[in-house]
Amino acid sequence: YSSKQPELSRMMLVELFTNINQTLKQQLIDEFNLRLRHYQISIDNQIEDLGLQINGLAEAYRSQIVNRIAVLKEQASIARELNLDKHQLLSSMETPQDVYLLGDQDNPQYLNGYIALEREISLLEKRQNPLLYLPKLAELKAQEYALQHDPTIERAEKLFQQTPLASDDFTAVRANIAKLQLNAKISPLLALALAMVLGGMLGLLFLLVRNSLRKDTT
Repeated sequence: YSSKQPELSRMMLVELFTNINQTLKQQLIDEFNLRLRHYQISIDNQIEDLGLQINGLAEAYRSQIVNRIAVLKEQASIARELNLDKHQLLSSMETPQDVYLLGDQDNPQYLNGYIALEREISLLEKRQNPLLYLPKLAELKAQEYALQHDPTIERAEKLFQQTPLASDDFTAVRANIAKLQLNAKISPLLALALAMVLGGMLGLLFLLVRNSLRKDTT
């Protein structure tokens, strides 16, 4: 490697390698932080989706309850018109299999009697938190808890602190500048100027010697 100023070039190379290491280190740190942010955004989106799903199920449940209460009120009104206060079929049951007929959707609900129907209406209207009655609530809440307490980012940050990127020991490029041999390089113009000066001096010296020899011979 040739240079007009070897020592300055050596200093520049040291600065160059230092900047390369620092720049690459910062790029890797930025990439790591970017990946963590993307992962956190993914977690937040999943938690938001679960919340929307839970709210959607709760709203659907409220609609079902409103519909159920409307049907019960209609059936209770029919039972009162017919003066059916209790189950009219209980006294006529002869076999245990008859019990299953009470839950049959084909049987009119007013046969249960207005006492039971109005009691169910009262209980449904008193429900304050529909989430407690969602069949999938426990499963969805478990997923939400797992996402909210996901340890991935915390673990990644702890592992990152154990890498060279978290210390001053990170080196992407290693170079022993002391072993680099630098040869001084003279500028062509400078060499030409020196040659002209030396040539002129030699020419003058030649003329002086020549004149001196002529005088001696005379």
